[in-house]
Amino acid sequence: MESRLKKVLIVDDDPVLRRFLRTYLVRYGFSAVTCGDGREAIAVLQAVDIDAVITDVRMPHADGRTLVAWVHKHRPHLPLLVMTAKPSPRVRRELGQRGVVAYLEKPVEPAHIVELLRRHGEGIRNAGDLRDLELLAYLDNLLLTRRRMVVEVVSAEGRLGRIFVDEGALVHADFGERSGEEAFLECLSQTRGSWCARPWVEPPLRSVARGTDELMIEALRRHLGDQRANWETHRAALRSAASRLPPDGTRR
Repeated sequence: MESRLKKVLIVDDDPVLRRFLRTYLVRYGFSAVTCGDGREAIAVLQAVDIDAVITDVRMPHADGRTLVAWVHKHRPHLPLLVMTAKPSPRVRRELGQRGVVAYLEKPVEPAHIVELLRRHGEGIRNAGDLRDLELLAYLDNLLLTRRRMVVEVVSAEGRLGRIFVDEGALVHADFGERSGEEAFLECLSQTRGSWCARPWVEPPLRSVARGTDELMIEALRRHLGDQRANWETHRAALRSAASRLPPDGTRR
């Protein structure tokens, strides 16, 4: 299976590991750029189009957490894979809130990295602009088909939100510093920006307590600016938005 993620940035202060991972990824059809610390990586990201980042945590000059924070702010749609020799539940939670899709304990199996990159490359097919009811229709499709997915939302100002859908239920959302139901509604209230579906990862917490249908109706009302709107009377609008998506729920 060919990945849509072509160019990968590998960041680690161990030159042997950098060379090994680069050689392995090239063998499987990726191109790779390597850096020895977060400061170098940020310079590369500012100059080169990169599709995914693999980084260590502990490095000189600028460490992996600094790099993750920069990517979260400036390149929020980039898949981030973090490697560490000293895993920490606290750091895992912190990085998860900043959009890290995998937190891997060293030594890392390179075949697992290839699998993760391919999975997240497939997720790029499910993407679109924050316009009309397209995102709401896509979420409706996820819920009806009881799929597990993380949908990332990036506002026109570059703020990142995430919606976690687990087998027919909304279980968590975050947007900027907010989390829970208000974060979900904030994600759906954006009218400019973009959205992108990613493969399922466990959320940092399960923050949504209200019923899924109730939240979807509230999102619809806010989007339309009509407090009388209800789910059934606006199914036609959702079907129209969904008609722009192929049968598997991805955007044409």
